[in-house]
Amino acid sequence: MVNNHPTSSALQNTSDDESIEGDDNGNVSDIDVPLVSEEEDDIDDEIVQDQEDGNDDTDMNEIIWSGANQDINVRQFNESTGPQVLLNADVSELECFNTFFTTEMISKLVQETNLNATRKQQLAGRNDTNWTETDFGEMSAYLGILILMGIIKVPDYKFSWSTNKFLANGGVKDVMPVKRYEKLTQYLHVNEPEADSTDKLARIRPILDSVLDRCRVAINLGRSKALTRRNDSLQG
Repeated sequence: MVNNHPTSSALQNTSDDESIEGDDNGNVSDIDVPLVSEEEDDIDDEIVQDQEDGNDDTDMNEIIWSGANQDINVRQFNESTGPQVLLNADVSELECFNTFFTTEMISKLVQETNLNATRKQQLAGRNDTNWTETDFGEMSAYLGILILMGIIKVPDYKFSWSTNKFLANGGVKDVMPVKRYEKLTQYLHVNEPEADSTDKLARIRPILDSVLDRCRVAINLGRSKALTRRNDSLQG
């Protein structure tokens, strides 16, 4: 069945750029064809951009690396390594110790410990009748006791001065009384109170830096190094 309705003829003969004319009674009227909205146009632009980006990724995946090697110039390692301090075959333990812990460091401990004792007595408003200022020889003996206690471990430091001969350390008892050892431990100090409060190692900073400097002078490290200390505070 052939449809001869005027509206059907108008639809068949109308192109995309023309207006459709006609109503239910066959009368002619103008009807605008809607244009593409801005939102639809933006969507089309995004699709095109995504396609272009996809093409870029494809191009990157198709990159072929060259097999040619480049010459790398590594400077020849000619540094002198190992101990840099000449020590005789009959060197004593004390001389080895002084290579890293110098007499200047011990003098620093003497100075700061005496100052700290005076400062604490002033803050307390009374004198400590059991305290007398220390000197270089006594501080050296005190450090020796600390080192020995690290080698010969006991549950309590007082065991070294025990009256029981099986527990006591005769050498320690002969060098220093326990009461004097306790007083030196009470007032032992390394740095002035006005040191940088933001430095968590401020209290031992002078001695620590001096020991590290002596290590760098006394021993030159070799070319190959390995880091063995973990630093759990570093997080990526």
